Amino acid sequence: MPKRSSPINLANLPTEMLELIAKHLVNAKTRSSTTSAMSMRLTCRTISQKIDDYFCKVAFQHLTVGLTYASLQRLRAISQCSKLATRVQSVTISTRGKACDSYDIYELYREDTLPARAGILSQEERTEAVSMVVHTHFEQEDKAFVECSALDGILFTLAFREMPNLFKLVFASSLVGHDASVRRVKTGKGESTTHVWLMVLASLAYAGSKPKQFEFATGGCSSCEGIDVQALLIPPDIAECIHGLTHLNLWLQTSGGHYKNPIIWEYNLARLLASTQQLSVLKLGFRKDFAQTSAIFANVVKQVRLPRLKTLHLNHMRCDAADMRMLLHNHTELYDLALTRLDLTGPVTFSDILFVLECEDGRLTQFECTNIAQDGFRLHFETLGELSLSEEWASRRPAEQADRELLNSFVRVSGPSPHCGKAEEWEGVQYKIGMLREDLRVADEMYNNIWPHNDHMWDVRG
Repeated sequence: MPKRSSPINLANLPTEMLELIAKHLVNAKTRSSTTSAMSMRLTCRTISQKIDDYFCKVAFQHLTVGLTYASLQRLRAISQCSKLATRVQSVTISTRGKACDSYDIYELYREDTLPARAGILSQEERTEAVSMVVHTHFEQEDKAFVECSALDGILFTLAFREMPNLFKLVFASSLVGHDASVRRVKTGKGESTTHVWLMVLASLAYAGSKPKQFEFATGGCSSCEGIDVQALLIPPDIAECIHGLTHLNLWLQTSGGHYKNPIIWEYNLARLLASTQQLSVLKLGFRKDFAQTSAIFANVVKQVRLPRLKTLHLNHMRCDAADMRMLLHNHTELYDLALTRLDLTGPVTFSDILFVLECEDGRLTQFECTNIAQDGFRLHFETLGELSLSEEWASRRPAEQADRELLNSFVRVSGPSPHCGKAEEWEGVQYKIGMLREDLRVADEMYNNIWPHNDHMWDVRG
């Protein structure tokens, strides 16, 4: 007997084909048939399902959730609908957007309202008005805290439990200088990036969810706060939810108010990384200061070896150059390496590190180093720098518009920064690293962190 062919599933047909079928079914010659009516209903249902699937994928694949009562309730509502919850793949958790609690908004209110009434208010009345403004903001924040205290962890747990395809969590936490609440600025107490980190970890553990990617984005300047190093010491049952991570982006800090005994906490990062043996992408940086980063990094080099690591980005830290060389020697399977704002100490030089990359890391397809210092002295590449116009070309006065446009486009041309070395796959990474190593020089600029926000600044020393 001939093999019976399987029936055609309308859901597998392209949308254009379904449109043609629908047009045929509404034709005047066929629409009176009962079979046509049933076929039309089936076709319309298939089209509706395709539209729903596409909408759910676009609208709910990536969610952004704020730590407010209304936002948490919306997340809970999405998780209660299995059709929507199964579409969620990425969740971004943000503590920004609380305009009523923002310290900047509070100060702006004071500047706009109180001086305008200064002429009609006595000193005592102005003082009382300021106290009333502060008290009102404190009451609003207390109300928000009561609504969300512990509720955030509970709702995240219930939501994560219903999201089987969740594989990525992004933390966009509050910035100290911009989004901190009035109470946080006035008293130093309140929501912090560390609180969000611990709360989400606990929620994942109780929900039994094991995402593959963690990204902790705290902003682009070193005044932003990171996760306190002591918060990396977490119980084994909670740590189990991150053992299968493949991507980890962490911004840490050692200068927080709770960092009392560095000797106790300097092993936490090494223990955490040693338990994530599936990592293929690791991006690690420190906020606010270089304090104790050398000891923390040394423990990472001694205890951590990630066999599947392909991408490594290190940012804003001081470490022993010998430890950096050992780390790269232990991970020769890297494809992407970025070193940014590092201060290397000890007898080993950055040139020695480049030599290791040139000779041993044969798989590199992308390399970048920016603002590297050796024992506090800034390094640069001698032949790199901005291009300048010749005097003859600069003094030329073009008469035609075409010449003027050509001159303007040429003026904008600039070369690579002397403090940034890059090597791409198309130019031969190992060959280019060898050229950078020969071009490396030590400048008379030293690292200085006395500037506002402890940012990475450089001073010229005689």
